[in-house]
Amino acid sequence: MIIDSTNVYLAQKTSFCQTPVISRFSVPETLELIKEQTGLKLELCDYFTGIKECNGRKYFNVILSQRTSESKDYETLKRFADKYKLISVEPNGLKRVAVFQNGL
Repeated sequence: MIIDSTNVYLAQKTSFCQTPVISRFSVPETLELIKEQTGLKLELCDYFTGIKECNGRKYFNVILSQRTSESKDYETLKRFADKYKLISVEPNGLKRVAVFQNGL
């Protein structure tokens, strides 16, 4: 389970269960959640212009230091996304990854 800074299970919070991650957290807070849970310090895409939408799903891009096909960071991020279902991730370029919101 994911625990916030006050050691309350986030799944027990009403707001946690009713809203998607990106609309509940700002992009920096989403990146901080990923950092807290995985140890990954992800950087926004260098031409970040805000949250985008593709097929009705909102996302933002982050940049990895290696190609996604070779990156251990991408594997860690993918495992986090698959385990908690708060976000989903997809390669969106050689070193770019799209971080999508998931409805809960």
